[in-house]
Amino acid sequence: GGGGGAEACMVTTVFVKYMEVMRVLQEKYMMEPAGSKGVWGLDDYHHLPFYFGASQLLGHPTLTPAVVEQECKAHCADYMYMAAIHWILTHKSGHFSENSPTLSSLSGLQWPKIKGGMLKMYHGEVLHQWPVVQHLCFGTLFPWPETA
Repeated sequence: GGGGGAEACMVTTVFVKYMEVMRVLQEKYMMEPAGSKGVWGLDDYHHLPFYFGASQLLGHPTLTPAVVEQECKAHCADYMYMAAIHWILTHKSGHFSENSPTLSSLSGLQWPKIKGGMLKMYHGEVLHQWPVVQHLCFGTLFPWPETA
């Protein structure tokens, strides 16, 4: 349910492959997350799979936030949000509500609210952080906000 176009295609192909490579590297080299917030972060490494994944699930007739924890394994190949939750469930010890309370608390919401919240959180936790944005290359594809 998140729409079409070149941008959506790029996310569902290129970004998904990028995430697969990142997960392999994180596991193989036991990479530590930069600036982890522990249990209060999303999955310590990534934020965008939750935003893009919530976008994918907008309007889905059966995959609601309430069933994510139970259904993520069956749908992780098709939906980024499900894949991100499945990764957490298979790589973090303890109960989901204890090791990922922020994500667990979203089960009572609807996808549009989660998508909007993820975007706001991405702005605050990633784009408004100088240690992150100092490494971004701005240009015509990714303009500096004042010229957008």
